[in-house]
Order: sequence, then structure tokens, then C-alpha cells
Amino acid sequence: MQDEKILYFRGCTLAYSQTDVDNLIAKILQEINVPFFVLPNEPCCGGELFRHGAKKQAIEKVKQNWDYFKQNNVKKILTYCPECYVTFKIDYPKIIQDMKLEIIHFTELIASLLKEKKIKFEREIQVSKNLTYFDGCHLGREAKLYEEPRYILQSIPGIKYKEMPLSGKNSLCCGGPIRIPHVDLRNTLVKRTFTEAKKKAKAKGDGGIVMTCPTCYYNFKTVATLTESKTKPISLVRLIAYELGILDTWKDEEEV
Repeated sequence: MQDEKILYFRGCTLAYSQTDVDNLIAKILQEINVPFFVLPNEPCCGGELFRHGAKKQAIEKVKQNWDYFKQNNVKKILTYCPECYVTFKIDYPKIIQDMKLEIIHFTELIASLLKEKKIKFEREIQVSKNLTYFDGCHLGREAKLYEEPRYILQSIPGIKYKEMPLSGKNSLCCGGPIRIPHVDLRNTLVKRTFTEAKKKAKAKGDGGIVMTCPTCYYNFKTVATLTESKTKPISLVRLIAYELGILDTWKDEEEV
């Protein structure tokens, strides 16, 4: 993976909303010596067009993006956004025949380097040690990447990891984009997950739910703030950044 530059595809949510996580990913890639580049005018992957059933527009978008990738000699794409990953990995090959493009999720890269002992986590985590992992729909049921995030999380010293009763392919949905207009349904789904996580981890006010999806993180963070939940959503990227020494201290997910 490190012999040639990889396109780091940021995705709309990180590029325009969660820019702090986007910046951390770039710093992580630099720290672990993975050569990468970003497109000067990164387009949307087109995932939302597929999800909303706009097939004609989705196909047009894929062809436009494919031409743009070829113009920029893109051979490998690394992304953190699960929807971008699923769109490139599953949807694009249905439209672009003989698509020779390697798609890598950020957790696949980090887990691989940990297994190969090219990187090592040695810092004992200083946030809650009672952590669980939330399987988002895209990375879980669609992409079936269940093991990689857990391997990374359980490689961090000091964590007391617990699985939630409903995890893996049986994980609950965070509500995704249905918060518009069904915000009450989104809130209900997230509250249920908070309850299950607290019971399982026996968090006693200091538990956390780790996630790899920007949309999941937004939904959980919003509901946690509204309900003053003591079970906190945590981005896996922030934990990795802390382990690699990019973050010197850990106070709260909003302060990095």
C-alpha cells in the first residue's frame, strides 16, 4: 500500500462538516508514512443518489467521477466514509466494467499495519476504559467490515471492551439521514443504543461508544447533547491519533 500514492477521498461530511476528523486522518497518514494525495476539486461519490433511487443521475455521476479519476491517474482510493466506501466498492463496478481500482477503508489500512507490526499502540487510553463499538449500516451490513475496527480498538492498551447485545449484522441503525424530517425516530433509535451500551458495559457514567461513521457520530453526538447522556460517542480516528502521539492529551472529543 505504501509503494505508490493513494488517493485519500475525504467525502462530503468530513470535507465540509467534520473537518477536525479530516485533518486528523491526514496527520495519521503522514505519521505512518503512507504517501497520499487529495483531488483539487473532489466530487461527491454519488452515494446519496443511489440511496434515494435516482438511478439515472447516479449513473451519470459515476461516469463523470470515473473520467476524473482516470485523468488524475487514480489507482487506489482510501476513504474513511462508509458510504463512499460502499459506493466505490459495490456500486461503481456495476456500472464501470472491468474497473481496476483498489478501494481501501481507513480501518483496513490501520488494522493491516497493526497486524504486520509496522505500527504499535502503547499509550494507555485516558478516557473511559469501558468502551463498546457500534456497527454502522454501511460499513457493517453492506461492506461486512466487522473485524477491522474491533481489532484496532482492542489493540489499545487498557480498554475494557464489551460487545453490545445487538451488534454485527444485528446492530441497530443510528437513524442515518432520516433525521430530516423524522428527527423523533432518529432520537428514539439512538437512545435505545445508548441504553443497551450502558447496560452491557456497566459504564456507571463513564462509558463510550466508538464508531467509524461520520453520520453515526453526528447523530449520537446530537442526541447525547440533547439528553445529557453520560455515555459518550467517540470517533475511532481520535483514538488512533492519540495512540500515535498526534493528540498529546485527551479531554473530550470536542477539544482535540
